[in-house]
Amino acid sequence: MAQSSTPHKKLNLLQVYRGIAAVLVVMFHLNEMSAERLNQVTFFNLFQAGWSGVDYFFVLSGLIVVYVHRSAIGKKD
Repeated sequence: MAQSSTPHKKLNLLQVYRGIAAVLVVMFHLNEMSAERLNQVTFFNLFQAGWSGVDYFFVLSGLIVVYVHRSAIGKKD
């Protein structure tokens, strides 16, 4: 894999947001499983919209990929 000639700034905050999105999805599944299998409401259904973390995660991942490879866009190699 060829090294890029331009140094990239670290995107630590975007990585944190990706982590938050992943946690939202996990909490959504925990909430759904507890409602389905235990007939218990967990976390006051706070994470009922946690499924949106999937979209958020992939949008952020795409942004990171484009940012990292922006110097290679349009080049044949």
